[in-house]
Amino acid sequence: ALADAATHLDQAHRLRPDDVTIACNRIAVAIDLKDHEGALEVATLARAQADPSLRIARYRAFVAQELGRFDEAAETYDFVLARAPDDFESWNNLGNARSALGDFDGAIAALERAVALDRQAAPTRLNHALTLRSAGRAEAAEAALRDAARDFPADARPLHELYVLLKELGRHAEALETLEAAAARDGNDMVVQLKLAIEYGLVMDADKAEIAYRRVLAGRPQEHLAYLGLAIHYEHANREDELAPLVELAT
Repeated sequence: ALADAATHLDQAHRLRPDDVTIACNRIAVAIDLKDHEGALEVATLARAQADPSLRIARYRAFVAQELGRFDEAAETYDFVLARAPDDFESWNNLGNARSALGDFDGAIAALERAVALDRQAAPTRLNHALTLRSAGRAEAAEAALRDAARDFPADARPLHELYVLLKELGRHAEALETLEAAAARDGNDMVVQLKLAIEYGLVMDADKAEIAYRRVLAGRPQEHLAYLGLAIHYEHANREDELAPLVELAT
C-alpha cells in the first residue's frame, strides 16, 4: 500500500525533517511509486550533505540520474566518492552521468576506477567498453569488449556490442561471426536473433535467414520486421504461395 505509506511518511517527515531514516524511507517509497521528482524534493543537496551515512546522497544521485539531471547526479556522486573512494557502484554511476554530459574523458576515468575496484562486475565492464566506443576509441573499445566476452562466457551482451562495433568499422564478416557467437550464448535474445536473420539475408544465406526469422516469430509473435523479412525472402525465392499463410499468421 505505497500511497498510504507515502501519506504517513510525509507526516513523519514534516514532524522530524532531519531524521535520516524517515527521509530515506520516504525517498524509497517515492521511487517505488515512480515519483522521482517527489523523491528529489526530499533528497535535497543540503540534506544529503548533512547525512554522514551518505544514504541520502546516494539516493539523490540516483534519482537525479533517473530524471536526466546528469549535472546534479555527477555533482552528488563526486560528493559521495570524496568520502567513500572505494564505492565502485558510485564510480560506475558517475561514469554514466559524465558520459551523458558528453564528458567522455571524465567518464572513462571514473569507469576505469570502477573496473579496477571490481573486475567481476559485468555491467561496469560493459559500460566502460561502450563509453570507449562513444568516445571514438574503437581499438580500446574492441579490446575491452573481447576481454569481457572472455571473462563472462555466459553473457551474450559483450559479443552483441562487439558485433555493433565491427559493423561500424565495416568488418562485416567478423561482425557476422561475432553475432553468431552471441546467439549461441543466448538463444532467447530475440534482438540478436532478428539481427542474425537480417545478416544472413545480406550474405544471401536464405536457409539460415528463414530459420532465424522463424525463431524470432516463435519468441516474439508481434515482431513485424520478422514477418517483413520472411515475406521478402518468399518473394525472392518465388514462394508466393506461402505469403497468404504468413499474412494470416501475422493477423
